[in-house]
Amino acid sequence: MLQQIETIKAAARANARMVAHDAATYSQAVALKAAETVSHVKAPTRTLFNAGLKFNQIAYGAAEGLIKTQRDALLGAVDGGVTRLRQAADARSLKNLWEGQVALFPVDMVRMKADLERAVGVVQDLGKGVKTLAVETREALTGGPAKQATAAASKVKASARAATATAKRKVSRKKVVAKA
Repeated sequence: MLQQIETIKAAARANARMVAHDAATYSQAVALKAAETVSHVKAPTRTLFNAGLKFNQIAYGAAEGLIKTQRDALLGAVDGGVTRLRQAADARSLKNLWEGQVALFPVDMVRMKADLERAVGVVQDLGKGVKTLAVETREALTGGPAKQATAAASKVKASARAATATAKRKVSRKKVVAKA
């Protein structure tokens, strides 16, 4: 009987060692897998932070461009006002004053149009910069070119338009048949 107890005790110890070893092996495997998973987060995190920095540069450049455009527009308006005041001071009659002021309208319009075009250009450049950054970031995160996704999206849109057109034709045919 004592021999059986010792055998059971030895088997229990061996079983406990095996369970402990398996648990330790499993824990190590899980820890290694977790470390590997966490290490894969490093590259996308770096990509997103760099994209954020680039976005700040793009936005700052756009803000700077808009402020410079506003400055130039204001200085142009001041110069235009000075020109109008000088013309008014030099006018010999009311008719001469009127004609001189009217003659300056096209000059003012050209200046204002150029200022507006510069502001629109800054905003367009901002849009292009953000779009390019988005495409580059997407490609860096997914490892694939965005052109393939864009082409696939275009095909989906085209097939959706075709399906819509087909459905409209079927509906209009049913209306024609129903009227007859």
